[in-house]
Amino acid sequence: MSIANEVRIPPNGLFGQLRMPNDLQSPRGCCLFVHGLTRGQGQFERAADMLCEQGFASLRFDSRGRGQSEGVFTLRNMIDDIRHGLSFLRSAWPSTPLAMVARGEGAYCSIMATWRVSMSAKIFWAPIFYPRTSRERQGHMHEFRQRGFAVLRLSPEEQYWMGKEFLNDLDAHDDAWNFVNSEDRLLVVHPAADAISPVEYVNEFLDQINPRLVIPAALELLDARPHPHVDKNFPSAYETATLRFLGEVISLSKGSDKCI
Repeated sequence: MSIANEVRIPPNGLFGQLRMPNDLQSPRGCCLFVHGLTRGQGQFERAADMLCEQGFASLRFDSRGRGQSEGVFTLRNMIDDIRHGLSFLRSAWPSTPLAMVARGEGAYCSIMATWRVSMSAKIFWAPIFYPRTSRERQGHMHEFRQRGFAVLRLSPEEQYWMGKEFLNDLDAHDDAWNFVNSEDRLLVVHPAADAISPVEYVNEFLDQINPRLVIPAALELLDARPHPHVDKNFPSAYETATLRFLGEVISLSKGSDKCI
């Protein structure tokens, strides 16, 4: 059995869904779900159900300008929204260990938002990290200078237009790997056939962060799967890998106050 509540997260009134098991005095752990560029919190409903069955409370929310939350979507706003979501969970369960699952652009923003924040686990689904060395990003900047906007091609049928504010947000931050904490426990679940965020970008990210991590990040590739945005049959392998990783963290941290 579980309890599901619609909530509004201050100070900007973000729409969220809070899910918690009702047969426990306190949850086994808390998990914040962070969506990507084009979709809101609804994509995590199945994952929230699976975590709840294992005794985890979770919060999934729509960032400003997405889903049922008002406002303007920018990377800078999303970073702040993630921080507010974390504060909301902390206020509900101040002593319960915290995990996070972030997808796509949300992974990039969550790294910035949780710099110097102690968490038990950070799990990234098909992350987009924008390595500065990528030809794709350089191409976006050139396209913007030429036309005043840049186009991210999500599929042959769908495009996302990136304006000045979005691209300025990218320029305002250093590479994401500079904001990884040495104590972070990281798992990346990535589709091997991702054309939006190619595997080589993820490997570049991991090559940069692993030397500074106490425990190297784990990478799990999903064979022959495209990016989730164009994957019509979003596989449960994302949730399965997430639950397995959380189980490993519990085993390694047994007896610690950081256990999930």
